Amino acid sequence: MANELIEEERDPLKYVTAKQISEYRDAFDLFDMDGDGTITVEEIYKVLQSLGRHTTKEEIEKILSCADIDEYRDAFDLFDMDGDGTITVEEIYKVLQSLGRHTTKEEIEKILSCADIDGQ
Repeated sequence: MANELIEEERDPLKYVTAKQISEYRDAFDLFDMDGDGTITVEEIYKVLQSLGRHTTKEEIEKILSCADIDEYRDAFDLFDMDGDGTITVEEIYKVLQSLGRHTTKEEIEKILSCADIDGQ
């Protein structure tokens, strides 16, 4: 059951129509001025300036850093299956198994022992 939920959450296009995808692509392309597939702070700044929005590059960077935090929170929540604010070896194991990664719990414990700063 948990595996099905994880896979369902990982399919962001499940509820998006072809028309919406086209509209998102057009909006993305508006910002991606050099066509390299990424949107930089400089590109966002130029678009906002052209729209009469006088936002500083520092403000844009702050907004983007908050978006990054939200992405990390979403990733954390994916692993924190019981919602208790911690990620256990068992939770990591279940997520990796659902993604087809055959890692042992012992391997996960070894990785975590290298990364765990506060010893919990």
